[in-house]
This record gives sequence, C-alpha cells and structure tokens, in this order.
Amino acid sequence: MSRASRRGAVSRAASRAFALAPAHDGVFGWRQAWIRGASIFAFFVVATVLIPSWLARAGFLADLPRVAHDSIVTAVWLVMLVLGMWGVRRLQRQKRI
Repeated sequence: MSRASRRGAVSRAASRAFALAPAHDGVFGWRQAWIRGASIFAFFVVATVLIPSWLARAGFLADLPRVAHDSIVTAVWLVMLVLGMWGVRRLQRQKRI
C-alpha cells in the first residue's frame, strides 16, 4: 500500500469518525456541522432521488402494468424518506447532529 493511499484511508476513517462523533456539550465546530449537513443531504439525494429514479428506469419493472410500476417506485421513495427521517431523529436524540 502506497503512502498516499494509506493517508487517504486514514483521512476517510478520521472523517467518518469525526462526522459521527457525539457533540461535546451540544456544540459542534463549523467543520463538523458542514460534514454532518453534507452527509445528511447526500443521503437524502441518493435515497429519495437517485434510487427511485434508477428503479423507475430499470428493465425488470418494464413488464408490469403502469400502475404497479408507479406504485413500486412510490413505495420505495416513501420507505427511503421515512428511513431517512427516522435516522435523522435517532441521531438527534443521540446528540450526534
């Protein structure tokens, strides 16, 4: 493993730990706030935009009637939205965001 790749791996691990560490006395630094906010934003973009969009264009749903196709895509979107909101609330209760 090269020095640069080790440094990158350490940086990614430190960034994850930094983003998930509990708040110290309920206060975050600006870097932590930006990392946490960007992580939450990225999750919601992937979970509620990209995954349902990919699923809507997936070939394995093409044989289904339009109503079934739309219902499945909508259900996936709704499940991802609820999971995201539940996760945000759980992190909030743990004082991680």
